[in-house]
Amino acid sequence: MYSELEHIVKKNKLDDEILKSKNKVLLVDRFSLDRIIKKCLIAKILNKKYKLEPILIHEHRDNSSKLNIYKYFKINNFKKINTIKNFIIYFFQCFYLTLYSIIGISMNGFSWFINEFNIKHVKVGDLFYDSYIRYNLNFSRRNQKSIFFFKTIFLLCFKFLYLYDFLKKNNVKICIIGQHSYANSSTILFRICETKYKKIKFFI
Repeated sequence: MYSELEHIVKKNKLDDEILKSKNKVLLVDRFSLDRIIKKCLIAKILNKKYKLEPILIHEHRDNSSKLNIYKYFKINNFKKINTIKNFIIYFFQCFYLTLYSIIGISMNGFSWFINEFNIKHVKVGDLFYDSYIRYNLNFSRRNQKSIFFFKTIFLLCFKFLYLYDFLKKNNVKICIIGQHSYANSSTILFRICETKYKKIKFFI
């Protein structure tokens, strides 16, 4: 599907091997072709100059053609968020946090959720709320007891917990993200680092 791009990468000798290292540069995938290429080029420079090994966090199928773009640049260290194993690991924590948010909103209103809801002392209520109201006219008919609200908050809590633990377990020096609005893996990662890991640098 992207054979022409593969040819360009090889022609410009951008397919040299990645140097392994205990120090990591973390890429978070939000697919658009131009952003992926930019992130790959930045990752290659950081690997060559500063010996930071790139790791990609993604939510694609293992055989997704989108992942091949990273492979053209010899970026092959992939970590998939949405696996059955990960859902099992974080299920009860996500269920509790989602139920807690529903009860909290029922008692204190959405303003409480926006301003106060946090996970591990990282405020994320505003991000989660922005994502919730983007769809189905939820900005005008907010309902914290709906299945859509439950599903949205549950999945965002899941992403948060995975990324939080990933940062704890890996020596990440730099993150390369493609978006900093609404709640997604990129923005959640940014919020965690902004609060807990201020030494981690960002390319956006």
